[in-house]
Amino acid sequence: MKNKRFAIVLDTRRCIDCKACTVACKAENDVPLGSENYRNWVGEEKLRGRYPNLGQSYTPSQCQHCGNAPCAHVCPTGATEINPDGIVHVVEEKCIGCKYCMTACPYNARYYNEEIEAVDKCTFCTQRVYTGRVPACV
Repeated sequence: MKNKRFAIVLDTRRCIDCKACTVACKAENDVPLGSENYRNWVGEEKLRGRYPNLGQSYTPSQCQHCGNAPCAHVCPTGATEINPDGIVHVVEEKCIGCKYCMTACPYNARYYNEEIEAVDKCTFCTQRVYTGRVPACV
């Protein structure tokens, strides 16, 4: 299908902050388990209402794979690329670790990975979606 773009639709009403999506992502993508780095995360809970009618909600998030990605525009080496299907990824061999892309990202969805000596982020689990499976976080 031409002009196909991948997307994840999140129903935040169903998120209970179990962190299963975060653990699955780390395991699938070999993100160091002991580190504080994440490719996806669950935002702080938001309390609403008044006692005794209280509620809380959580906001799972990750790289938004922006169509006009600011992280790609500031990369001096072209290490941040956008695939034709809209997936934004980092070519670690091209990354010089300047972290401009981290600063430009409006979602704070990137981190510097000491092990690979490059910026890292959600890859939309291309190793899975290109074989017909859903991303690990799903």
